[in-house]
Amino acid sequence: PGHVGNEKVSFSKKGDRTYLYMIFIGIFAAVLLYGGMDRDLDKLWEKRKKELLFSYPDFVEKLALLTGAGMNVTGAVKRIYHNQKANKAGPLYEELGIFVRGLDNGMLEERALESLGKRTGLPQYRKFCSLLSVNLKKGSINLKKLLEQEEWEAYEQRKAHARQMGEEAGAKLLL
Repeated sequence: PGHVGNEKVSFSKKGDRTYLYMIFIGIFAAVLLYGGMDRDLDKLWEKRKKELLFSYPDFVEKLALLTGAGMNVTGAVKRIYHNQKANKAGPLYEELGIFVRGLDNGMLEERALESLGKRTGLPQYRKFCSLLSVNLKKGSINLKKLLEQEEWEAYEQRKAHARQMGEEAGAKLLL
């Protein structure tokens, strides 16, 4: 009816807006999923970084030993990689594999060392690769001494890192 008594009456059907709620929930879920994936990626990066830091002193020690025995730097790196390839020893050896394949494909040693330092993303590796690159460019009589000094610094950093991890573990246990 148009009128009820003296009053004008109008009728309208209330619209169904559940589609708006579904769109909002979908967008919210996508944002949460993206944030979770980003957090997982950050955790993987931190794990990779820790593994690279942990394997750095051993790598420097092996390289110092082989170059001290008379091998050139690239030959020593190739030997270290091929000896550890069967063990699948971690991200350092994946990066060394990329380095070795680059050299086998004709990449210049300096450029391969530079890209190795960039790919690891850690200052220790960048410094080390820079040291080796300078050695390739200019030649260095005291490379053995420089490598031994770098090895000592790497082990000191490893001890400090282990001490820090121990303190963190103690704090977690206390909580």
